[in-house]
Amino acid sequence: MTRIEAQAVGGLDDPSAGRSLWSRLLMPALAAVLVLALGLLLVGLTGGSAESNPGGAAGQVAPLR
Repeated sequence: MTRIEAQAVGGLDDPSAGRSLWSRLLMPALAAVLVLALGLLLVGLTGGSAESNPGGAAGQVAPLR
């Protein structure tokens, strides 16, 4: 008997049915918070500010002669 047939007869329970509401809501929320925190950390580490590099501005172009 295959797994689908056993579920249809009632021999196998759905594994997600035993999980509580908190675990179904908490895990995706926790994953989203961790992804946002990692993104902010990476932006903070790689982003340069104008105060840290006063000699050169990113938007200025040298005049043509």
